Amino acid sequence: MRTVIIKLASKFVFVMLAFFTSPAVSAQEWTRIVALPETEFTCIKVIEGKIYTASENMLYTSTDGIAWQAEVITDDLITPTAIEVFNNTLYLGTFFNGVFQKNLTSNTTWSQSLSGIAVSSFTVHNSELYLSTFGAGIYKKGNTNWQNINYNLPTFSYNVSKIASINNILYAFAGGNGTFYSFSPNQLSWNVHYYFGALAPGFIADDVIKTNSNTVYVTRGNALLRSDDFTQTWNSDAIGLVNGNNRIIYAGMQSIYVLSLLFNDDNGINYTHLQKRSNSLPISSSWGTSNELLEYYCYGIAEFGNTVYLATEQGLFARIDNSLGLPNQGIEKVNMVIYPIPATDKIHFECALKVKEIVLYDLAGRLVHQQKNESRTGTIYFDKKGNYIANFILENGLIHSAKVIIN
Repeated sequence: MRTVIIKLASKFVFVMLAFFTSPAVSAQEWTRIVALPETEFTCIKVIEGKIYTASENMLYTSTDGIAWQAEVITDDLITPTAIEVFNNTLYLGTFFNGVFQKNLTSNTTWSQSLSGIAVSSFTVHNSELYLSTFGAGIYKKGNTNWQNINYNLPTFSYNVSKIASINNILYAFAGGNGTFYSFSPNQLSWNVHYYFGALAPGFIADDVIKTNSNTVYVTRGNALLRSDDFTQTWNSDAIGLVNGNNRIIYAGMQSIYVLSLLFNDDNGINYTHLQKRSNSLPISSSWGTSNELLEYYCYGIAEFGNTVYLATEQGLFARIDNSLGLPNQGIEKVNMVIYPIPATDKIHFECALKVKEIVLYDLAGRLVHQQKNESRTGTIYFDKKGNYIANFILENGLIHSAKVIIN
C-alpha cells in the first residue's frame, strides 16, 4: 500500500448529514461522481447492499450509486483506510487515528478507540471482528474494548498489511521477510509460514484477496503471487502485468482486477494501470489482454451492481459495466466463506448475516436444489457433478451469489 499522504489543510463541513444526487454514469468512460468532492478518497467497500467510501473526515454512502448520504465523522483531519460493518455497527479504520465506530440502528454519534494506531484492515472470522495494524499487530473486538492478540507474534512482524479469514483459518500477512502467519486458537499462538519456503528479506505483502474458490492472491511491488490450495504453495502469476511502484488487487463477481500504481513521474503526475482477467483462468494466463492507463492514483476499487467504482486522489470515479449483469439493488457481495471448492457432496458456508434459504441453479438457469436455513452457517447437501450458481437469501432480503463446483 502506498504511504497515505496526511493533508496539511482541510475544508471542514459544518453539517452533520446531507444528501447529494449524482447524474447518470457513462457506460464507456470513467466519470467522476460530481456530487462528491474532488479530493482524495482513500477507501471504498460494498457491504450489505450499500456502497461506502470515505474522504478525510467525511463518510459517503449510497444504496443505488446515484443518491449519496454525506456524514461528518469527526472535526479532526483523518485519513480513512478500511471500512467494515459488524453487528449493526459501522467501523472506520484510519491512519494513526485508530478506529471510529457508530451504531447503525440507533441515533448515536461517532466514538473513537485505539487512538494513535494505524489500521490496515478488518475481517470477520467465526462471527468475531478483527483488525490489523501498521506497527501494533492484531486486535480482536471484545464486548467493550479492542483486545491485542499478538501473543507470540514476533515484534518485527507487527506491521500487518492484511488480516483475512481463509478456509476457516485466521491469517495475518505480516513481516518484512516473506512471512505470513496463521492463528491457532487452542494454543493462542501464531504459526509462521513462508511464501518461498524460507526467509525473503524485504518481501511484505501490499495487498491480499481471496476469491470465491480456493485461490489467494498476494501483491508486493511488481510481484503477484497466487496460491490455489489455501496458502499452502505459492507461484508467480504476473504474466502480462504492467510494472508499477506497488499494486492493489480486488476480486469482483467475474473478474480479478489489478491496479498497478505509479506516482511522481517527471511531470508530477500519478498514474494507475488497470488490468483485469476472468477469475476462472489458470495461473499461466496473461493479464496483457486488458490495460487502461488512468492519470490519477487509485486507493481502491469496488463493483456495485452493474457499475465499477474507483476511489482516487481526484475523487470517486465510476463506469457502467453491463457484463456484470447485476442491478444496484438485490444481489450484493457480503462477508461470506464457502468451502471446499470444488466439493464432492457437501458445501459449507459461513456468513456475517443470517442465511434464510439457499437455491442452486445450473448454468442453464434451471433450479436443481433448494433448502431452508436459519443461521449464519450451514451445509449444502448436493452430489450431482457440475458447475452451479448458489444464491444465498440473507436476512436483510439481499442475495449473495457464488459459483460452486461439484466433482
